Amino acid sequence: SQAVDTISEVAQGRSAGGGGASDEGGELARQLGELEARLSLAGEQAGDQGLEEQLEACIGGAALLADLPGTREERRERIVEACSAVREAMQQLVVESSPASLDRLGQGHRALARQLRRAAADGVSDAFLDTGGPLEALVGAAVKGDEVAVEAQGRVFSQHCCSLVEASLQACTVSGQGEGGRMVRCAATQLESLCPQVELVLVARLVARCEVLVVASLVLVAKMVLVAGLV
Repeated sequence: SQAVDTISEVAQGRSAGGGGASDEGGELARQLGELEARLSLAGEQAGDQGLEEQLEACIGGAALLADLPGTREERRERIVEACSAVREAMQQLVVESSPASLDRLGQGHRALARQLRRAAADGVSDAFLDTGGPLEALVGAAVKGDEVAVEAQGRVFSQHCCSLVEASLQACTVSGQGEGGRMVRCAATQLESLCPQVELVLVARLVARCEVLVVASLVLVAKMVLVAGLV
């Protein structure tokens, strides 16, 4: 499906193919694309205020992505370095509007975009490495009737759902595939809302309690039978 294709593209460190006005893709991907187009047409007016504001908007979006809990520390550092480099290149362009300065800014812009795509790829790789594990562990604890383990695995499962949603939205924001991104965002929103609403954790807890109660009841009945001399 397109949703899976979008995440797959980003997981491989590539921005999914863009489209027309109806297929604009993620916000950050759109901002980076507009900046790249403006740089290619900048010419003598490369250092104007509008370009600088557009660049700062891209840097702001990059900073938000870098600050996400799922972003790896080393990737966060590289994004910060790329933001600093591209801002420095912009300042140099303002001082000296030359082809060399413009080329340096273009290189910085491409380096920043590359780091953002890789950050999204990292997030998808980390979150989707073992999608069934937390659920299987939760169900396993419930089947065993281990209420303490169910409580612990319930927290792990909820956190895993949050990680899946975060990684999916992170992939969408740097993807140029609008329709696929919308499908992924829709699925992520559904997961985010269904995780607490379905109350899978509570159902598992109930199963665990029922298992314990059934066993306790059977033991009590056995004792009553023995006491009554029926065995």
